[in-house]
Amino acid sequence: MVIDGGGIDRVFHVDPGDDGFTATFTALTIRGGSTSGDGGGIFNEYGSLVLTNVVVTNNTAYSGGGIYNECCNPSTFTTVTISNN
Repeated sequence: MVIDGGGIDRVFHVDPGDDGFTATFTALTIRGGSTSGDGGGIFNEYGSLVLTNVVVTNNTAYSGGGIYNECCNPSTFTTVTISNN
């Protein structure tokens, strides 16, 4: 499956608020995200991030074109390609 931001905004914003949680992405291509802020593909704001068999490609941002982790929760990447961000 491909999720394409079409260059109009970031693709995913993980925002768990104060409670925190784990966002899991599996068998997915995340592309075409664009923002003047952080994280064109994924902006992870205080959640835990788990990516398995994921491609993050062709995203743009001020910082963290493909993926931007805001804080201190762990992220786990298994068979992940991050390219051309």
